[in-house]
Amino acid sequence: IKLEDDVFMQTDDVNDDDDEVVRTIDVYLSPKLSEQIYLMQFPLQDSSSVAVPQLPASARIKKKHNILELEHPIPYSQIGAEGNYTFSTRKQISHTIPVNTHLALGKVSDDGSIHLVPLYHLTQMRPDFTHVNLQDESSDDQPEDINSKAPEKKPLLFQKKESERAAMIRKSSYAFKKASEDEEEWQDLIICGSETPEYDQCQQALLEDSRKPIAAVADSEKNFVKTLDYLPGRSSDDPLDMRVAQAQISTVASGEQEQQEISPLVPVVQKCTSLLSRGVPVPFSVIRLQLPSSVDDPDLIQALSSCAVLVRGNFYLQSRLCSGLDSELIQARTLMLYLLHTDGQLQRKGIEAVYSESDVVTSEWIHQILQQVALRRRHGWTTRLADNVTFMAQFFEQTQLHNQYWERVGNKLDDKLDIYRCNILE
Repeated sequence: IKLEDDVFMQTDDVNDDDDEVVRTIDVYLSPKLSEQIYLMQFPLQDSSSVAVPQLPASARIKKKHNILELEHPIPYSQIGAEGNYTFSTRKQISHTIPVNTHLALGKVSDDGSIHLVPLYHLTQMRPDFTHVNLQDESSDDQPEDINSKAPEKKPLLFQKKESERAAMIRKSSYAFKKASEDEEEWQDLIICGSETPEYDQCQQALLEDSRKPIAAVADSEKNFVKTLDYLPGRSSDDPLDMRVAQAQISTVASGEQEQQEISPLVPVVQKCTSLLSRGVPVPFSVIRLQLPSSVDDPDLIQALSSCAVLVRGNFYLQSRLCSGLDSELIQARTLMLYLLHTDGQLQRKGIEAVYSESDVVTSEWIHQILQQVALRRRHGWTTRLADNVTFMAQFFEQTQLHNQYWERVGNKLDDKLDIYRCNILE
């Protein structure tokens, strides 16, 4: 890590050879705590609200739907000051938003090392007025005379079996989503401040979990690290091995000292990754316009092969590079892209059946990913862009390489594909 005394003096003309490394800091990773830590954003408040205690009076959560409710006490001086309502607490409820960048919670230990916890959960807290509505309803209720009305006769109705299309429309509606959220029971949470033993235990767990530097973490814990690795020259075990070895960093001898020569494709890959970072498909022609003419088509396609996959002639960012996704969500997104590539469409209920027993790949996550990669039609979810037949014909060899990659993906996901196809045929 290079520490600069004056960051404003940095220019493109600065020679990196004169920029001395004054300190090296060990960076450790704590992935086991990532599912338990949420980054919460609160709305701006008036300066008169600064007296509100920082810790909420109560908290509860619906974990399956990632809904958090916090209740903060209102200072006595503010009760009844804004209108006719005399509430002693203010409620806020969370709205989950996708994480579109790499976030981590960092702690600097006593020995000067940095311990990072990847953040996959980002939620915005917004005011909740449910308690206001309940008071309005209670004030409007009028006592009714039970004997004033005779019981009404209700006709006997028959309803035909719901069709697959009608069930799909019903399950994708807001009413179904709201009913599903209401069915889940609230779980009360224990609130612990920074002076409590529980807080100290969490701090200690962060340090105990990150025992190895990032460069030496276990294979099962490298998902977060791999999402940061979008440059050419990846490890050979990557499933998309498309002649990227040519773009690796090469070592050349210069006298008695060896120097590293960075591949010219590195900035190209960085630019491509940035263009694809939203997760939506991008045609090759659009990517071509964003890069200088000095980068020829073969080099551009080679750079795309290290950070993107081809789905019916259009490029998607590789799932492993999507921020905010753990290993199971990465697999689910790859499965969706595979179905879009091979079938041209997919059914949401089939994906939900594949991950029905998963606590990570929830219906909300599936819907969120589908909104990025696909477009909902009457008969299911289809690709957002039309098949790019021109690209596939012009670059036939590269298209075949991507098709071979999708064949390997299909073999690895064979058991999940069987579950998917069985459920969409019911």
